[in-house]
Amino acid sequence: MHVPKKFNKSELKTDSSGNQVQYYFYSDGPVLYFAFLKDTSTQLQPINYELNVPREVYQTIYFKGLDSSYRYWRETRFGNYKAGYKNVVEGEDGKFDSSINYFSLKMNH
Repeated sequence: MHVPKKFNKSELKTDSSGNQVQYYFYSDGPVLYFAFLKDTSTQLQPINYELNVPREVYQTIYFKGLDSSYRYWRETRFGNYKAGYKNVVEGEDGKFDSSINYFSLKMNH
C-alpha cells in the first residue's frame, strides 16, 4: 500500500465477524485506514447521509467532508473494501486522498 510518510503507529485489527482493518496513526490526530469487510454494513466512522452526498471516482463511491473541528474526513467504498481517513487538517487531505485513490485503483484492477 501507498501511505503518507511519518505515521507513528500501524495496527491490524480483526473483529469477531472476520473484518480486517489496517490503521495508520499520525501525530496531531489523523487516522488512515484500509479494510476488508466480511460484513459490509460495519461502520468505521459515522457519516451523516443527509448532509453528505455520495460521489464517484475510479468506479468507487466515496463521501468526503469536514467535521465539527474543520478537519477533513473521507470514506471510499467498493465491494468488500472500505478505505478512509479522519481528523486531517486542510492542505494535508490531498496526500491522504492520493493514498486512497491509489488503493482503489489497485484493488479494482
